[in-house]
Amino acid sequence: MLHKYAEYPQIKKIIITESGVCYRDFLTKEKIINDHDRADYHQKMLSYILKARNEGIPVEGYFVWSLTDNFEWNEGTIPRFGLIYIDYDSQERMMKESGKWFMNFPRVFPVKVMGANQEDFELLVVEIIQKHATISVDEVVSSRLSRNGRFVSVTVHVNAESQEQLDAIYRELSAHERVLMML
Repeated sequence: MLHKYAEYPQIKKIIITESGVCYRDFLTKEKIINDHDRADYHQKMLSYILKARNEGIPVEGYFVWSLTDNFEWNEGTIPRFGLIYIDYDSQERMMKESGKWFMNFPRVFPVKVMGANQEDFELLVVEIIQKHATISVDEVVSSRLSRNGRFVSVTVHVNAESQEQLDAIYRELSAHERVLMML
């Protein structure tokens, strides 16, 4: 579906606004809600989105349906979609395992850099990033030559815990003599 909508020239970005799945959640004595199927669902959806982005489809956002369990007009309170469990009798809220997974979800940001086409430019970019943050499993997502072969653009996915980490990466890369521009 993402490929289909990306073909329309008037669509500049795609945002998934309601992605969720309902299950009958059960609260244990320890007040744990093991909804691993829900976490698996969201992991699968996010992997499809990453794949689409890597294929050039402009997916810019993903919103979970829903933050908390709610009242569904057709079925009442039996289906549960939320990342937070609501005990409807006491009104107590408890984070489900899927919500905990999202809390620890890696913060991955693309860093794009252009520089002169020299053999070790990609390695230079990775070394600078590794000083400040963790590089994800994908590490270098792409490394492309310009048409004339004189320049290379490198895209790296970075796990950053804070904006300060990203700022430090951008500052050091921008200041480096071999980096022509940040994309």
